[in-house]
Amino acid sequence: LRRDVAALEREALLANPLLDFDALLLVRRRKHDGMFVNGSARWYPKSGFDDEILLLSPVRPDGRLASVYRPAGPVLAGEMDLHWDADRLLLTTIGSKNCFHVFELDLATKALRQLTPAEYPDIDYYDPCYLPNGNILFTSTNNYQGTPCNRVGNTETLSLMTPQGEIRRLCFDQEFNWFPRVMNDGRVAYARWEYCDLPHTFSGVLFHMNPDGTGQRELYGSGAYWPNRIFYARPIPGHASKFIGIVKGHHDEGSYG
Repeated sequence: LRRDVAALEREALLANPLLDFDALLLVRRRKHDGMFVNGSARWYPKSGFDDEILLLSPVRPDGRLASVYRPAGPVLAGEMDLHWDADRLLLTTIGSKNCFHVFELDLATKALRQLTPAEYPDIDYYDPCYLPNGNILFTSTNNYQGTPCNRVGNTETLSLMTPQGEIRRLCFDQEFNWFPRVMNDGRVAYARWEYCDLPHTFSGVLFHMNPDGTGQRELYGSGAYWPNRIFYARPIPGHASKFIGIVKGHHDEGSYG
């Protein structure tokens, strides 16, 4: 009976129309789990990983796994964003000055190119996404700010980079901005944590803005005590308002939920 229920559950899950595509990018991660811990700037260690980016096709338990990228050393590789043409992707891994950097991987040639500046030994860049106009967004510690509740590292805010390499900060909040992703209407959704004159445990709100940083306002969660964190939010394709993400508590260990 247990096997029958498990088989029915798998059949129902795989019948979801949201899984109606040919291939899936994923990270196979061993050793360190690489999950975000709230309130800590640049939450991943610089080593201790055994990561590989893979392509699963077809999207089924018996699908074939093909290697897309594997770092030469024991470092993080993840936070991918596939380009609209599906011929390249952005990812986060260790680069110059032993810092986290945004890289672009050509899926045909497997050529890897660091996009973020190489000269700064104390700035990390990560969690990138493509914009339709050719720019990219990413999270960075280039603001040199710290949270009021501790003195461990910098907070993280969003910046924009042009194809020419020019960088401009888009967010100037007291605390954190994370996980930018383009929505179906062209705006950018991101998580924002701000606890100035607020109970800090319940002040993590999903925001959205124009791709140039203007029009920043609440998208979901400002009037509720739960969910108090929604991480890695992405829009549901073809839907005007639905999104998917991970719900967790403020001081949970890792982004589990």
